[in-house]
Amino acid sequence: MSYLISAPKQITIMIKAITFDFWDTLVFDDSDEPKRAAQGLPSKMETRLQLLTTEIQQRHPTISPEKIEAAFVYANGRYYHYWKSLHVTPTTAAVDRDSTNTKATAVCTQFSKLPTIIEQIE
Repeated sequence: MSYLISAPKQITIMIKAITFDFWDTLVFDDSDEPKRAAQGLPSKMETRLQLLTTEIQQRHPTISPEKIEAAFVYANGRYYHYWKSLHVTPTTAAVDRDSTNTKATAVCTQFSKLPTIIEQIE
């Protein structure tokens, strides 16, 4: 019996980019929460939930604030699972693939300006 033994090939890979996880790694995003509280402002999370609730109820007044909050808490939980446990910042497509509620995903596409507004909260 004979065996063919070959030396490993040298592979050269050129590094094209080095990236850093910016928010809550290099920069602590919640660092302004005490300043917000001192000004009597709600937390960023509370503000984001209120914006979402207002936006949804303008188009779908039969959806209760409690259901909106439950969906918000669930979505944040999924996001943090990807981010903190899997060390991946999920895209909308990744979350959609993971979602079992395609109706909610379809409704959310109507709110294209809301993510930008939420991202700009300071």
